[in-house]
Amino acid sequence: MEGIHSIEYSNLSSYFYLFGVRDNNIWMPWRDVEEYSYLLDIPTVPVLCKGRVNSSKELKSIIDNLTSSKSKLGSELEGIVIRSIDHFHNDDFDINVAKWVRKDHVQTGIHWTRNWKKAKIKSP
Repeated sequence: MEGIHSIEYSNLSSYFYLFGVRDNNIWMPWRDVEEYSYLLDIPTVPVLCKGRVNSSKELKSIIDNLTSSKSKLGSELEGIVIRSIDHFHNDDFDINVAKWVRKDHVQTGIHWTRNWKKAKIKSP
């Protein structure tokens, strides 16, 4: 998050956001990720929704609602990651984690590091 890529966030509190913790081949449950976040004083990625989803129709409705809002980090929403709250083996990553990224997300014509610009952290 330190370098501005295609979106400049206006509400960053950190250059790093914890999104998962893996111990060897096991991804820890979300409650453990939150515990590590607290212990290490590293924020987690913004949590947009927590709960059980019972159907693909319900999931689509949740995603449609979330994607119509702005990012909690300021600016437009880059994407959404959905993951199981339970622990899972790395071999099962593809059935426990899904990602949606907005259309036309990457808008840079050349690699962003050529014109690297540092992101600003919001003061507490």
